[in-house]
Amino acid sequence: AVKGNYEDAVKNVNFAKENGGELIAPLAGIAQAKIQTQLGKYDDALKTVDGIKDESYAIECSELKGDILSAKGDTEGAHNAYKKAIDLSVEKKVAINSLLQMKFDNVIKTGEKPAYITARENIATQTK
Repeated sequence: AVKGNYEDAVKNVNFAKENGGELIAPLAGIAQAKIQTQLGKYDDALKTVDGIKDESYAIECSELKGDILSAKGDTEGAHNAYKKAIDLSVEKKVAINSLLQMKFDNVIKTGEKPAYITARENIATQTK
């Protein structure tokens, strides 16, 4: 694997967050949290995600929170975050992305409905 220059990436992301305005700042925050996760700074990454208040990114933030918690070894927390992302997708009537479905199904609890079924039902209700 190629080792990235995460320190330079952090500088660029911070510049974007500080100077990009309300359109760029949430995306830069998501990128920052991903970099922090790569660096093993899971608690910092969670704080960064929690600091993104724009509801337009609620689904992405919940999924990313699941990724961070999964990397941290918190399967229960990852499950809950992925479930929240799926629930938000259904609530907002947007498609549940296939990667999120796989992530959730990897931490599914016994007796829970698999995400692919929820996704299929979500699509069916949107086409009625």
